[in-house]
Order: sequence, then structure tokens, then C-alpha cells
Amino acid sequence: MLEGLRNFVGSWVAKILLGLLVISFAVWGVAGSVFQGAFSNTVVQVGETEVSVVDYVANYNRNLNQISRSVGRRLTTDEARAFGVEARTMTDVVTAATLDEYTRELSMSLSESRMAQIIGSDPAFQGSDGKFSAQRFQQAVYQAGLREGDFVRLQNGNAKRSQVMAGIAAGNLLPDAFTAALSRFTQEERKFEHVLLTAAQIDPIPAPTAMISSISCASTIADSISSIKRVEGRTVRPLLVCTSSFSAPTSN
Repeated sequence: MLEGLRNFVGSWVAKILLGLLVISFAVWGVAGSVFQGAFSNTVVQVGETEVSVVDYVANYNRNLNQISRSVGRRLTTDEARAFGVEARTMTDVVTAATLDEYTRELSMSLSESRMAQIIGSDPAFQGSDGKFSAQRFQQAVYQAGLREGDFVRLQNGNAKRSQVMAGIAAGNLLPDAFTAALSRFTQEERKFEHVLLTAAQIDPIPAPTAMISSISCASTIADSISSIKRVEGRTVRPLLVCTSSFSAPTSN
């Protein structure tokens, strides 16, 4: 079943549907810009997929830690806002929620054993010996500010989103005929060349006199009269009709 889902995700039909889904949220907003009140646990909702405060805070802390490491110190709230951490986090959670809604509609899921394999093979959770380290895993959970169950749930969502994105990247987004036509249109070139002639490059032509013009015109007409004029004529083709031309009437 998982292979069938991957094949469907890799088809250009699914890619166009997913592209339209992402564009619709980017243009018209996320589920009508559903940003809940202060007493709600939902920050953003895309279709039936909700982004909780816990998920938003986890993404915010991840982005904040990443920028803080590049700066070399912990950023304050005002500095984080100046660096665009809030806007980046909102973009991340909306994109993730859009992909999660798509995987929900496809009924995609990962078993606990498969999830354990993914976490165990993640280099971020491995020790110096290349094996899974419970200590490194707990450290990652602590740095994310989450409970272990919430952390695993987020990893599960990341794995499913990765499958969707891998299916999109595996093939062409558009049919070959459309891609070829679009390529020809974008690469088509038109070249215009012209030659500029000035009066200094043209030999002067003497103006014709009235006598020369009259003689030249008369001579030209006389020489070409046979090709431009034809003697009018009529052609008659008689049609003879007599009684013998008709068949004799038959009696019933």
C-alpha cells in the first residue's frame, strides 16, 4: 500500500493538486486566516489539520537556536523579531500543515517500528560509535522544549512530509508535452536587423523633365500593351434540344 501511495504522489496529477493546494493557501490565506484566540490551543488550521501551540513553540525555538548559534549568543525577543524568526516560523508551520493535510487526505501513516528505525538511523541521535544514543536523543528532546511523545509525533510528521517531497522531486511536475512547449516559449528568440541609408550614400537622381516623362510613359505603355490589355470578345456555345432527345412517356 505504501508503494502505491508513493507512486500516486510521484504522478504529475498529484503534484499539480498539491501545487494548487499550496498556492491557494499562499494567495487566499490559511483556512480563511484562522488564527485562534488567546485561550485556544490551535495557532493555525489548514483544512482539518491544526497546528498547536506546542508545535509552534517547537518550531520557533528551533529557528531561534539556529540563528543564535550563527550569531554566537542567545537572541532576545526583540532581536528575534528583527531577524524575522516569527515570520519564518509561521511560514514553516503553514507549509508543514499544508503537507500534513495532504498526507491526511492520502491516509499516509508510519508504523511504530518504522518510526523507531527512522529515529535510530538519524545521525543527530547517534553517538561517536555510529549507533543510536539515548542520551543524544534525550538531549535533542530537551533542547526542543518538548515531551518525548510530542517530539516523536513531530518526527513522524517530518518523515511523512519527506516522503511527499521525495515523490515530488522524483519526477517531472508537468507532462512532457507541456514542459516542451513551455521550454520553447521561454527560449524563443526574435532578431531584428535593419540597414540605415543616408542621403550621402545615395547618388543624386536628376529630376525628369515633362517631355522625358511623357515619352517614357508612352513608350512603356506601347511595349507592354499586349500584356496589360486584351481584346474584348464573346464566346457562344449553342445547345440543341429536340423531341428525340427526350424519352417517350411510359403508360402504367
